[in-house]
Amino acid sequence: MNNEPEIQKQVDEEINLLDIFTILLRYRKLIMGITVFSAILAVAGYFVIPAYQYKKAVTADDRFQGKTHFSINTHVQPLFTQNLDNMINDADIIFDSLRNAGMNTFKYGHNQEISLTDEAERIRALYIINEILVNNKTLNGQMIKEKDRVLQVNSTNNSNNQIIEVLFKNSDVKLAESFIQSIFILSNERLKNYIRPNAYAIIQNYEQLINNPNNLQYAQQILAENYNQYIYLKNVLEGRETILLQSNTIITESVVTLDTLRDKYLFYGIILVFFGFMIAVFIAFVLNGIRKIRNDDEAMKKIHDAMGNSTAK
Repeated sequence: MNNEPEIQKQVDEEINLLDIFTILLRYRKLIMGITVFSAILAVAGYFVIPAYQYKKAVTADDRFQGKTHFSINTHVQPLFTQNLDNMINDADIIFDSLRNAGMNTFKYGHNQEISLTDEAERIRALYIINEILVNNKTLNGQMIKEKDRVLQVNSTNNSNNQIIEVLFKNSDVKLAESFIQSIFILSNERLKNYIRPNAYAIIQNYEQLINNPNNLQYAQQILAENYNQYIYLKNVLEGRETILLQSNTIITESVVTLDTLRDKYLFYGIILVFFGFMIAVFIAFVLNGIRKIRNDDEAMKKIHDAMGNSTAK
C-alpha cells in the first residue's frame, strides 16, 4: 500500500513523456522545417558574414597602428614650463602633419569629410580636428571610446624626463609612418620657437663670459660646466640638432584572417540552429494547446461566454 503513490507518480511521468513525444511526432514536419531553415541560414551566414567582416577589416581606418615615443633632450628641460603633450597634441600641428603625410581629406562622422588642401576650409577643418583628434569628442560632444580613437598622445614621467607616446591609426601604412615623422618635425619647430628667446639669452651670456678678459676662476668653472649646453643650444637654433628625441616608429597591423572569422562564426551558427529548434518545439506546444482547446467543448463554451460577456459590457 505504501508503494502506491510512487507507482502512480511513475505512471504520470511516463504519460507526460508519452504526451511530449506525441506532440513532437505530430508536429515533426513543422519542427524539422524550422530547424532545417535555421541550418540553411547558418550555412549561408558561414560563407557570407565572415567574408563581409574580412573585407571590412582589410579596408578599416584602424588597420595599421603607428607608435613612437618622444622625449626632451636633458639640456633644454629647464627651459620648458608647459606640458610637452599639450604642445604636441595641437590642432595646427596635427592638421599640417596629416596634410604633409598625403591626406587630402579628413573623414569624420557618418561618411562626412572635409578638405585639408583648401585653405578656405582650414578654420573649419582645424575645429573638427581639435574636437575629434585632440579632445576625443564627436561634434555632438560625446566622448570617443579609446579603442575608436584615431590619434592618442599620452604623457608619462620617467626618471624626471617626460615621455610622450604617440599612437596613430590609418588604413595606409605609409601615411601612418609619414604622419608620425611629420608630427616629430613640426613639434621640434614649435619647441624651438618656444625656447628661442631663452636660448639666445643663454648663448649671449656664455659668449660674453668667454670674451671677458677678467675671467676669474669661478667664471671659468661655470664656462666648463655649461659648455655642452651652450654648444647644444647653438646647434638647435642653427638646425643641426633637435629638441625632441624619438624612438623607432613601430607599425603593427590588425591581423584578421578569413579562417579565423569563420571559426568564430561557427559557434554562433550552431547557436542559431539550436535556437531555431527550440523555437520550433515551443510553437509545436502552442499549436497543440490551441488544438486541445478547440476540441474541448466546455473550454470553447467558456471562451465564447467570456467573449459574449466582454461584448455585452
